[in-house]
Amino acid sequence: MRPFSNDLRLRIHEARQAGESTSDVAERFGVSTAFVRRLEQRFRLTGYLAPRSGGHGPATKLDGLEEELLRAVAERPDATAAEHRERLKRPASRVTVWRAMRRLGLTRKKKSTRASEQDRPVVDEARRAWLGKMAGIAPRDLVFLDETGQTPPCSGPTATPRGAGGWSPLRRSGTGRR
Repeated sequence: MRPFSNDLRLRIHEARQAGESTSDVAERFGVSTAFVRRLEQRFRLTGYLAPRSGGHGPATKLDGLEEELLRAVAERPDATAAEHRERLKRPASRVTVWRAMRRLGLTRKKKSTRASEQDRPVVDEARRAWLGKMAGIAPRDLVFLDETGQTPPCSGPTATPRGAGGWSPLRRSGTGRR
């Protein structure tokens, strides 16, 4: 929640100084009576009406390790936050490491969809040999097998076009309605 403006705080303070009651001031400016009391107490103790600066929370367990984390991500960009945590050897959670990476503008670079084995000379040689064998086969001579076990909806001897009469495994009665 954002703090009330300094202008509103000043008007509340001036109204109280003019002798208005706490409840009247609170009702007039649409704030709680507790806020009016705390504002006046703050002015008496410090002489200021401005809101206190917000806290920034405790330091993270990875403070001071930004350079090490940058180096770790540069060396292994595809490693997960949990793997980076293990490399840093710090008692921090995976989420803490992920947040630190995000603050530094780092993202996890996922591995390539291309297998690294494809770059080996042995695999390249085997690929060329296979392509040489397949060069003599005409595409019309190839047979493709679908081993998924799935049957397309409008295939087979019992299939009928949509809207046509006849039997369909999706129909529950002879009326053609589902």
